[in-house]
Amino acid sequence: MNLYFGKKEIHTQRTQTLYVVSNGFQSKKALNAYKRRWGIEVVFGHFKKKGLNIEDTHLRLTITAVVFLETFALMFLALNYVFAAFP
Repeated sequence: MNLYFGKKEIHTQRTQTLYVVSNGFQSKKALNAYKRRWGIEVVFGHFKKKGLNIEDTHLRLTITAVVFLETFALMFLALNYVFAAFP
């Protein structure tokens, strides 16, 4: 089994280093996959806690809830595509 190691410095108020280990992608592809995955985590974080507070609404899985989540999922995919096209 091959293991690939990726490293990315993240410059904010202080410099942090992100390390990624993958057995399926080489380092650049693994970092890009992680970047997309992190974008998904941020969106779901906003759905759940930071603004939309979906968990506080106690929505049951009804047609309205499914349509709501599908709409935001499609919006996220569209934004992800745009950001991937223009890095």
